[in-house]
Amino acid sequence: MSILTYQPTILQGTTKVGKIKCAPDGYYDVILGGFDTYNSANAFYTWSSAKAHFDQSSHFLRRIQSGALYGEYGHPIPVPGMDKQAWLMRVLTIEPDRKSHHIRDLTIDDQTFKNKDGKPMITIFGRVKPAGPRAQALGDSLDNEHENTAFSIRSITDDFIDPRTGMVIKNMRQIVTYDYVDEPGIKEATKYNHPALENRTLGEESIFNRAEILSAWRMAKEYEASGFESTGIVASLESLLELPSKELKSQILGKAKLPKSAGW
Repeated sequence: MSILTYQPTILQGTTKVGKIKCAPDGYYDVILGGFDTYNSANAFYTWSSAKAHFDQSSHFLRRIQSGALYGEYGHPIPVPGMDKQAWLMRVLTIEPDRKSHHIRDLTIDDQTFKNKDGKPMITIFGRVKPAGPRAQALGDSLDNEHENTAFSIRSITDDFIDPRTGMVIKNMRQIVTYDYVDEPGIKEATKYNHPALENRTLGEESIFNRAEILSAWRMAKEYEASGFESTGIVASLESLLELPSKELKSQILGKAKLPKSAGW
């Protein structure tokens, strides 16, 4: 009987090794995700819809500027029996016992990668530091040259089908965070694709309608009135409610759609 050995091939043919430097302050430069590109299901994530979430007035950017943007080890998973309002609030929450990292800075880059159409991809680079109860798992992964660490956006989207191509287009309704995951939704969002990687020579979909979002907002307000810290969730839900619904001239798949993977 033959003995078969299988090994990673992603770095074969390059001079790179799977190590990425840790800065003296404990932060790693990583690729978190991207826009104007396709995910693993061949759906297209638009930068035109995401750009506003990186503007000064957005709740997402305010969390970064206040030093309060964290991610979890793995995307949230709905608990059996959880209703849509509770599930929506879970998506918008960073669970303390699943926290794995702090995101300090974000950089928007349109030069490093191209999408499969040969057009510029908007790459989101970030400075990430392992933090919280799941920090060790992320830290070990980042330091292990044989492990390809990956990140994935957690978002709520409006989806529609482009009538010309049949392609699913995903427009951002809310960006929550970037989680540490086993496999990325877009192939570039991994440690092995980072330009700073050390060289060998150098050492069930959930769909939320407006009524359900409003119900979740009322629930969050009740929690807040009872003394629970839910200000961030309230602000995120209010942001969802204030966004005007788009008049899409193609087949509507659903409003405020959360993929099974909760993003990429």
